[in-house]
Amino acid sequence: MQPHHMKKIFSNRTIITFLVAIAILACGTAAFASSTASHAHHAGTPDVHGTITAISGTTLTVTTTAKTPVVYTVDASNAMVLGQKGATLADLTTGQKVSVEGTVSGTSVTAQEIIVMPSVTVAHGTLASVSPSSISVTVTPRAGRGHVAGMSTTRTFTINAHTRFFVPGSKDASVSNLTVGDQVMVLGMTDPVTAGVIDAENINDFPASVKSFETDTAHKESISSLKTTLGL
Repeated sequence: MQPHHMKKIFSNRTIITFLVAIAILACGTAAFASSTASHAHHAGTPDVHGTITAISGTTLTVTTTAKTPVVYTVDASNAMVLGQKGATLADLTTGQKVSVEGTVSGTSVTAQEIIVMPSVTVAHGTLASVSPSSISVTVTPRAGRGHVAGMSTTRTFTINAHTRFFVPGSKDASVSNLTVGDQVMVLGMTDPVTAGVIDAENINDFPASVKSFETDTAHKESISSLKTTLGL
């Protein structure tokens, strides 16, 4: 993968992480997911940003996330797929957010590059297990927004050198501050190298000795806003 491609991918990860962090830490912050223009420019080549809504052979349908969505038909037969090591056209699925670079004519695109954008996962619940390299979180949603109360799921996140830890009363928190049974909120993003792996970007830990993040005054409003935004 070329250096400028990696720079762009990790820049996107940084931007998304920053936007979600604002939503978590700023009380009353509005929805952090904003629409992007359907034609940004990179090295003089038009970009189409959106979600894959259909796949038929080597043809993709990409719908933009602008206020007024635009549906593009993308010829991906000769396109490179970036954003996931070793990925090919066959690895693309509906629902993925992508940035398509190529020749645009109206709503038709002949793609040169298709960059799979990292997806965000937010889990809030009880820390079920912890090791130096990973954690798992048991999430038990409340009834509402399509969820059934009591139906628990477990999500696993990989810890790496970029993972940041936030623990009340700990200035330089690390994985050693985490204890099974603690309440946590984890922001994760898909790993750009290994398929199926979610990297933990931020881990907000609330030990059993302090009040839960669900009732903590400093976080209650921002967490409520974040849950609404993400449909949790």
